[in-house]
Amino acid sequence: MSQENTKLTTSMSSSSPSPPSSSDGVQVNIYHEKQIGSLCAIHAANNLLGKQQFTEEDFIAIQNELNIFEEEPRNFCHRICKPMFNLFSRYCKSTASEGNFDANVLMSALYKTNKTNLEFWDNRNKNIDEVILKLNKQNCAGCIINLRGNDGCLMSSVTKCLSLCFRPNGHWIAVKKISDGGIYNLNSSLKNGPIQINKNEEQLKEFFSKNIKNENYILFAMLEIEKKQE
Repeated sequence: MSQENTKLTTSMSSSSPSPPSSSDGVQVNIYHEKQIGSLCAIHAANNLLGKQQFTEEDFIAIQNELNIFEEEPRNFCHRICKPMFNLFSRYCKSTASEGNFDANVLMSALYKTNKTNLEFWDNRNKNIDEVILKLNKQNCAGCIINLRGNDGCLMSSVTKCLSLCFRPNGHWIAVKKISDGGIYNLNSSLKNGPIQINKNEEQLKEFFSKNIKNENYILFAMLEIEKKQE
């Protein structure tokens, strides 16, 4: 990450092979930032809002306001690999930030700019129907999911360990509801752009079944409802 403002790339219809289509075949343009470095939290927030609201500098400022500093490695894998990461960062002339912003920074950023509350979903609750019920609430704009679990196999465990070396806070992705009723996976790692995940009910259930297992967790984006004056 350079010391200058990080330029976040976006993909509307231009940077994807073709714009995503809704369930009725109509093409839709959806704002989608693709992954740069370890800035997935920023991409997730911007993708949820549908615009480049935040830069790396904004998140660093919020992190400093919250007095969040990484003094010690956050897990065994990170402890082992952090010296190598720091050497690589200095070689690349990166800033003091590694990206990898945590949930507190995301929650503060979205509330300050958009009056959006990020509500933790207790990941011990694996009831998919309740998850979808929450998502379908009128004031829910979508959710941000933290991916860090594995399916228990050896290769997944190795992949998870390597991931936590450089992403100790996991990988953040946005899931967004749009006006036509579509719900889209806006993972910044998707090479071909947004993917609709609710073409049918089973598809939506399958997506959340896969993504709330193990150590993954969900932050639902709940818009504040203005109280009517009596």
